[in-house]
Amino acid sequence: MRKFVLLCGVLALLAAPGMAQNGTTPAAEIFGGYSYLRVNPGEGAEGINVPAGWNAAVEINANSWFAFVADFSGHYKDISVDSITANFNLHGFTFGPQFNYRGERMKGFFRALFGAARSSGDVTVPVDLQAIRAGGSQAQETISGSDTAFAMAVGGGVDVGASERIGFRLFQADYILTRFADTNQHNFRLSFGVVFRLGSRD
Repeated sequence: MRKFVLLCGVLALLAAPGMAQNGTTPAAEIFGGYSYLRVNPGEGAEGINVPAGWNAAVEINANSWFAFVADFSGHYKDISVDSITANFNLHGFTFGPQFNYRGERMKGFFRALFGAARSSGDVTVPVDLQAIRAGGSQAQETISGSDTAFAMAVGGGVDVGASERIGFRLFQADYILTRFADTNQHNFRLSFGVVFRLGSRD
């Protein structure tokens, strides 16, 4: 965790104003792509890998090194154990500043975003598990629930340009803090995908 924060700090220093910048700064950048999430349910609980997910963001550039970001994500997990099935969904909605360092074809960035996360899901359990094991009735009951909590995302990444208007996000790594049930969950998200650049600030 300390190494991750240190890396993000280095990216922030690189993005400081007054450093040499090359290339054209777009007015806005739209990102969309695949996302992997590692969920830590809480102290004493085993982490959960959630490989099915997406991440999208809109960046409005004030200048070459500073932008305001709206970031959205969704992750989904299905679990089945001994006639019990469950699905888990986690959506994030965070907003905040981003600091960029731009080269001719590459951009490094660091950001700190704040907002909310919404968790939802349901669990389907047999009414009489022993009867099902004996080959009897398979009556089931489904229990559903949802909750919304504070969320914070701190991280950074690297984009590389394919053309003036299209680029690729080589990686984006974020520490995601959520606070469900008045307990902190320390999660990790990794994303990559395509970046579309619109307009120009130069």
